[in-house]
Amino acid sequence: MKKYNIYVLCLGLILLVFIAKYMHLTPGKLEQNQQVFSKNIVEDVKWQLSSKINNQSLKINSKQLNEELRDQIKVFITSNKTDKFTIIQPEYIGNDEYTFHYNFKKNIPYNLALFLEGTTLSTFTYQNENNQNDPIFPSTILTNKKSNYTASLLFGALSPKVNEKLTFHFTNFSATKHEFTNQHLYIMNMDGSSFQQLTVPDANKSDYRFTYHFPNEGNYKLWYLFTLNGKNEKLSYILNVDKKENKKG
Repeated sequence: MKKYNIYVLCLGLILLVFIAKYMHLTPGKLEQNQQVFSKNIVEDVKWQLSSKINNQSLKINSKQLNEELRDQIKVFITSNKTDKFTIIQPEYIGNDEYTFHYNFKKNIPYNLALFLEGTTLSTFTYQNENNQNDPIFPSTILTNKKSNYTASLLFGALSPKVNEKLTFHFTNFSATKHEFTNQHLYIMNMDGSSFQQLTVPDANKSDYRFTYHFPNEGNYKLWYLFTLNGKNEKLSYILNVDKKENKKG
């Protein structure tokens, strides 16, 4: 009987080792999605835009975009004339082509980005052949006082090509309960060459800390959208990223 128990114990240990090895080599669904999203899943994007009509189109050359991912693609549109932006979900019409409706105003530069959740697929600048950008200055007021809360964006001197830490700090809530939902962060540099969308987990915390890797020097526009106790809110800032030697202690 004792030998039998030892035999069963050894067999169980071997089975556990086999299962652990199999689980390590076979990632779950979430890990598989993360693995796919970490690669360059788009080879080429051709934008076909016009200020004369509102029917716009684009063609995506990709071997990894299946039907599920195609339905998640979105287009981010903003201009340097306003702090507003629009997010549109294009319609797939076959043969790698997508269409969407948007009225581009003539002679106004636009920055566009094609993205999946947390992954940028392509960026594009429209009607900015002569680099006709107006002077852009960083935000000097980083604290916003609202009727139902006060929000401050906290950070040190920002440098490119390193992981910088930033914090949204909330105080003076008008209600005892403060539930944050539907939180999304959008970051784009002013020349439109880089873009990132981040989804923030729902929380009841008064601080939201995040890390961002600014790819280059220059000014960046940051939008933070969220729902606080059922009310939609938006905060926006212009941040300057400047490489200076020994600027941090």
